[in-house]
Amino acid sequence: MIDVAVLAPVLGRPASAQPLANSLAASVRDIPCRLIFICSPGDDEEITACRATSAAVVVVEWQPGPGDWARKLNAVYPTVAEEWSLFAADDLRFHPGWADEVARVGERTNCCVVGTNDLHNVRVKAGRHSTHPAVNRGYKECGGVIDDPTRMLFEGYGHWWTDDEFVQTAMWRRPWAFAKAAHVEHL
Repeated sequence: MIDVAVLAPVLGRPASAQPLANSLAASVRDIPCRLIFICSPGDDEEITACRATSAAVVVVEWQPGPGDWARKLNAVYPTVAEEWSLFAADDLRFHPGWADEVARVGERTNCCVVGTNDLHNVRVKAGRHSTHPAVNRGYKECGGVIDDPTRMLFEGYGHWWTDDEFVQTAMWRRPWAFAKAAHVEHL
């Protein structure tokens, strides 16, 4: 059965938790999706807001810092059972059927990384990038970061460029496809 884990690293924006959960719930058609918030210790308002959504909540053991989005995803991604994982954030709006489109494109192309359409980034709209890609469990067999196959994402960037390196690596390996109709809007 095809299903999706939406992995959402969060920090200090508790007001975003419920809108994200509501948006995801309203977008689901045929593909079941499970939201997992990934929180930092001591970010108590965020943790409380995430738990109030009834989504899964993971609190990592380290204090937040540069590269935290990638580090949180690297920690939780290997633990999920779903066939697909979306590398998400708390500033997204899910449009109906996005997960169905990811699965359709992944099956049609046999690609393990499917780019979603954030509706704003010029490179994304041109099909050359994805700010929030979906990753199939099979991608781990391709290796992770080029110089560290134990991790999916490079943790050395302060904030930006993690998605660039991940997508460019997937394109180089050729398990990449773009799902233009998988609208995961980046607000």
